[in-house]
Amino acid sequence: MAGTFCKYDYQKGDKMIWHNTRADAIALYGSQLRSDFDELSDKDIMLVGNCINDLCVEKHKFEKLGFSCGLYTWDRLARMKEKGSLFIQHLKQESLILKDEGFKLALFLNSYEVKPDYSKDIDYTKSLIASTEYIADDEIIKGWVLDILAVAVRNIGILKLANEGKYVFGFPYILKELESISVINKEMRWQLLQLRRWKQLYRNRAFHLMPNIKALQSFQSTIGKAFNIDFDSKILSSENLKNNLKTRGYRHSDRYCRFRLFEAVIGLYIYHQSPIDSSLIHKFNLIVKNQNQYGLFCNDLSRPLKKIIKELNQRTLCQKVFQPDVFRRSFVALKNAG
Repeated sequence: MAGTFCKYDYQKGDKMIWHNTRADAIALYGSQLRSDFDELSDKDIMLVGNCINDLCVEKHKFEKLGFSCGLYTWDRLARMKEKGSLFIQHLKQESLILKDEGFKLALFLNSYEVKPDYSKDIDYTKSLIASTEYIADDEIIKGWVLDILAVAVRNIGILKLANEGKYVFGFPYILKELESISVINKEMRWQLLQLRRWKQLYRNRAFHLMPNIKALQSFQSTIGKAFNIDFDSKILSSENLKNNLKTRGYRHSDRYCRFRLFEAVIGLYIYHQSPIDSSLIHKFNLIVKNQNQYGLFCNDLSRPLKKIIKELNQRTLCQKVFQPDVFRRSFVALKNAG
């Protein structure tokens, strides 16, 4: 267990907040417990229980304290453990348990064992990277692509290092280790390190700060070379890309990839002010508000997303959809992969 909770100065009353929740277990994890916590880092906290609705209510207490909350049911954690998810190893190495009824979370983490091989997981992550093959010279799309690349590079780095018997989860350390085993060189490491900044800018809607299209293609080329991904980026118009993404989103068999494709479609529609109903955006927000929640909503994805896409050109957009807080909630997605 790395680090301590005491590096943050909370009021005395706030330190008891985790004892008065409906969550069975609560734990801090991530860079706040390592030496690499900086202005780009999130303060990650996980809430675990049997009822996701109860956890959704509780998470607002922690969001007010500046935490980024991941909600997990025991069933979901069990499935992740069965699949050998390295997120469980991450928690085992870098978490600080604040509440644990019956020591259930501690016992769960102590019983976890990594898989002997993560090659299939690496292939899946490569397919996620390849989903950015088609791009547009559009600020929304450039941010979306860079966000996916930041998530995927971290994930594929974790997986490759796990196959080497190394379990590393901080992005700067992952890149250093990849350099040490000659997956990337020093120049590539410094370039890829910039992905954290681009990801933060995208999730904070600073689209006007995105790099030019050539810089984006340079990132794609570097990542393709580093991880042996054979794809050539193709530049389409925003309208053609929107249609391309919708077609691939409907057909894609993987739900996470499908969501990411639709995320770009929704972004293009909203920021280019096409007609859309605010209630549909609200439904979309509820699902993609926190990346940790994708798995919890996976059984409900197809119908809401198809309805959103179908209704995009049929409804009138309420002005409040264009308020900054709604933008933020819509596109602060996929958080903890970074």
